[in-house]
Amino acid sequence: MHWYREGCRPCARLDSVLALWVPTQDSLHYERRLYTEQKDVALTHLPALSLYAPNDSLLWTQSGFRAYEWAQKRHTHFLRTQMAARYDSAAAAMSGEWQEALKSAKRSGKLILAWMTHPECYACHQLFVETWLQDSLYQRLTPYFDAYLIDITRDANRYFRNLLNYRSLPAVFVLNDKERTQAEITGYLPAPLLTDSLLQTAANIGAAASFVYEQSYKAALRKAKNNRRALVWAVIGEKNCEACESVFTQYLQYAPLRSWTLRYAIAGYFLFRQLPDRHKLRFLSEERPFVLVLTPEGNIIEHLSPAPAPQLLYDRLQNY
Repeated sequence: MHWYREGCRPCARLDSVLALWVPTQDSLHYERRLYTEQKDVALTHLPALSLYAPNDSLLWTQSGFRAYEWAQKRHTHFLRTQMAARYDSAAAAMSGEWQEALKSAKRSGKLILAWMTHPECYACHQLFVETWLQDSLYQRLTPYFDAYLIDITRDANRYFRNLLNYRSLPAVFVLNDKERTQAEITGYLPAPLLTDSLLQTAANIGAAASFVYEQSYKAALRKAKNNRRALVWAVIGEKNCEACESVFTQYLQYAPLRSWTLRYAIAGYFLFRQLPDRHKLRFLSEERPFVLVLTPEGNIIEHLSPAPAPQLLYDRLQNY
């Protein structure tokens, strides 16, 4: 029973909180009554809640802020229970083998959103429910992504456990169908911001995929001369080097660097063995990947090791 009086703002606030969850509770019957002769509640302590047993015996009364606090806690419990139910239902529907998820992504041409969660991480579950299970946000994401939900205590293989080293939950990884990480977002973000960030990531990955770069040292120099470009910047790597490819992919996905390169330079990804002998001797003991900035004649302008972050490389290239 909610005891109130007309014009009581705290009473109205309490009623609005109760209306959010009480109607869903089959075990509760809710009534509002004007405070008149209720002897158990002082008029100065409104709003007030009284809980009665089915035989009409009074079990307890909460008044003032305590009534509002009790209603708010019950509402929070209701939201968490509801969210957990939605999460568990989605988790059951999305359960499957990781290899099948990779095959599905390859067929659809989509990226994979790998949602890393922990059974005791409320923020993990909340972020997944508020983003992927929210209709308007889901409709924005689903043309570009397939989701794969991972309980790191049960489902995560060594690959996923390694991804989480030194990272906080919740975590979302964007992977391609070759099981390579394209982007990561760790820590809690409000669902709309996370959605915008993921869509921007998808756009950058799409642009990077269509970006033309050279994989031949000689072809890159020749192209720079023919197109009157001032320089060539290139990642120097080894065959089957995931770290090398990852660094270069990050560069291509960084929109300012990509745009600047289209206007002023030629980008390259070269295997170390393609370099001329004079460069090989100079960098023989250099750990790969590293970055070389070259003139169209093949002279080294700058050697960057270890390979800098995309923004740092972009800033350095502005000097030439």
